[in-house]
Amino acid sequence: ALRKIYGAGFFLVGVWAGRIARKAYLCTVKGIPDGEADGLIRRDDAERNAADTGDEELGQRTRDTFRLADVFVKHRDREALTRFVDLVFGDPFHTPTADEHGMYLAYASSLRSGDLSRQVGAVVLSADGDVVAVGANDAPKFGGGLYWPGPLDQRDVVKGRDANELKRKEILADLEKKVSPYLKTDSPPIRDLIRGSALFDLTEFGRAVHAEMEALLSCARNRVSPRGGTLLTTTFPCHNCTKHLVAAGIRRVVFIEPYPKSLAKDLHDDAIEIIGESERGLTAADGEPRHVRFEQFSGVGPRRFFDLFSMSLSTGPVLIRKQDGVRSEWQPRVRVPMLPTSYTEREKAAAQSILSLVEVQK
Repeated sequence: ALRKIYGAGFFLVGVWAGRIARKAYLCTVKGIPDGEADGLIRRDDAERNAADTGDEELGQRTRDTFRLADVFVKHRDREALTRFVDLVFGDPFHTPTADEHGMYLAYASSLRSGDLSRQVGAVVLSADGDVVAVGANDAPKFGGGLYWPGPLDQRDVVKGRDANELKRKEILADLEKKVSPYLKTDSPPIRDLIRGSALFDLTEFGRAVHAEMEALLSCARNRVSPRGGTLLTTTFPCHNCTKHLVAAGIRRVVFIEPYPKSLAKDLHDDAIEIIGESERGLTAADGEPRHVRFEQFSGVGPRRFFDLFSMSLSTGPVLIRKQDGVRSEWQPRVRVPMLPTSYTEREKAAAQSILSLVEVQK
C-alpha cells in the first residue's frame, strides 16, 4: 500500500536481530521474565497464517513483510545504514558487495522457476567471490539440469498440477477414510482436527529439485568444487538441502526469507550455526570454523538493485563518476524521485479505503 502511495520514493528497511539480541531486549528493556521472553520468541518463530493455525487473533506476519524490504540491515549496524542513505542520495562510488551481487543473481535465477508454489534461487560463490554456479527450483530434465521453455518442457507449470499437494490431499483422504468410522458423529472434520500438523509441511513428493541442490548439482556437472564456498539463497534451506550443503563443504549460507518448515537446526545442530541464535563458539581452538555459518542477508536487496547501483538504468538521473578524466565531486541529491503528482491526495484516497474496510468489518 505504501509503495502504491509513494511510488519509487518509498524505501522499506528490513531490520533484523538474532535470538540473543531479541531476548536481551525483552528482558533488559521491557523487563519481561526470562522464561516468558523465551515463550514470546517461540510464538513469533512459529507464526503462520491464520488459515494454518485457525488463530485469527495472534501473529503480525512480519516475516511476510520482511522479505519485501529494499535494504536489509543488522540491528545497530550504523555503517550499513549510512551507506544506504548515501546510495539513496546518489553516491556514485558505492558498488555492490559480493553478498549483494550474489543475492541479486540468486533472485534473477529464481525468476526462471515455473514451480506452482514458489520461486527460489541460489548461487554458489567461491571463497574469492567468483560465481561458481546458480540454481532454481524446478523439475529436472533428462541429461541434466532443469527444463527451459520449449516443445519438450515438462515442468509443473506445463503439466498443470502440483504433485506434492496432490499427494498430501491423497494422504488426508486416506486418513479420513480409515479414521472416520471411529469418530463420534458430532466430531469436527479430520482436516480441522489435524490443521497445522506436520502433514501439511511435507515437501518430499514434489517433482522440483530445490534451488540449493540444483546449484550443487551444477557444480558437479561442470566439475567445479563448492568446497569452502558461500551459498546465497533467497529462502532459508530446508533440512534436506542443508545436509547436502554440509556434505558438499559449503562454509557459509546467506538467506533472506525464513522458512519455518525447515528442521535444519534441529537435525544438524552439530554441523551448522545460525548466527545470532546461540552463544556457543563458532571456531575450534586453532581458529578453524567447525560449523557452517547460516547468516541473515545484509545489504541492498534485489528489488532496488538497479535503482541504487546502476549509473544509467536507474529510474532516477544518470550518475557521473568523472569529469575531465578526474573523479568528480559527489553532489548529494535524491537518487529515485517521488511521483510527480501530489502524494497527499493518494494518502487521502488510501485512508478512505481503509476506513471503508473498517466499516464493512463492523
